[in-house]
Amino acid sequence: MHLSSESSNWYAHIAEASLELTQQVTRMRRDKLSPRDFGLYVRSHPDSLLITAKNKMRDGTDVILEQSFSGRLRESYIVSIDTEVNRQNFTLITEYWKNGFGRQRQEETDKGCIFRNVPIDIIKDFLRKFECHANFSSYKSDTVDYLEKISQKHPVTDVLLISPGGLDSYNPFSLKPQIRKVGNLDKTAWRLTKDRVSSRGDEKLGLSEQQRSEARQLVNGGAVSDTHYRMVRNRPLLMLHSLEPKNATLFNGQIAAFGVSFPYGDYSTTIQVVANRIWVQQELWHDDDPTDEEDYDV
Repeated sequence: MHLSSESSNWYAHIAEASLELTQQVTRMRRDKLSPRDFGLYVRSHPDSLLITAKNKMRDGTDVILEQSFSGRLRESYIVSIDTEVNRQNFTLITEYWKNGFGRQRQEETDKGCIFRNVPIDIIKDFLRKFECHANFSSYKSDTVDYLEKISQKHPVTDVLLISPGGLDSYNPFSLKPQIRKVGNLDKTAWRLTKDRVSSRGDEKLGLSEQQRSEARQLVNGGAVSDTHYRMVRNRPLLMLHSLEPKNATLFNGQIAAFGVSFPYGDYSTTIQVVANRIWVQQELWHDDDPTDEEDYDV
């Protein structure tokens, strides 16, 4: 039997959503949450809209949705190739880095460095100043709004600065580039392949051996994904990247990008987002799928 690529993608997405649902029920029981709390999360997850309402939407129709980002990774997979925008973003990264993201202690990792217990207000301030391409600006705003919504439960976060091979001792406060496949978008931006910025295992950086062991126990000997590392971190995580294109045109230089990983457990916490059919399609194809994780930096 032959399946079209679209049908294959749908089946894969449904299988992944089913697996995530099973994991969420396990998490709900562990956190001693009621089915009512969990039901609110299911209804606010993008999958619920994709399954129930996609065929009812039109390109020009805007819908106000209640969305939860619990347990999800939001990355700037559309990045500006404007030279001045990227100069400003790297200057911003350097400024916050020099200040220790609020005078926190820097710890080196296998792939850069981490700052722990950074007040969430500093992260929100950083993201508001970070310049995004117009096609991604609403996603950044939603990310900041959700950080605000969970700030009482999660007042601090971790910050990872990703630098393959470690920090560059000859160029302090700079990140080594990560090579990525990209596609040109309207000659003003790149869209990253698979809509992924981070590489497999990035969310493991900075975790203790005990936390890594807990992540392995979640899969009972199976492959550990960043989704599982996210479950044991239990706080938001900001990741900062310097990207370099592989065989791309239109731009010669490095691109600043970010990702925010949200902890699991905030089932009833939602924000209002404005969605149309294009938004729904983007949510589907850049959904956080562990099977899409790749070792880009190996």
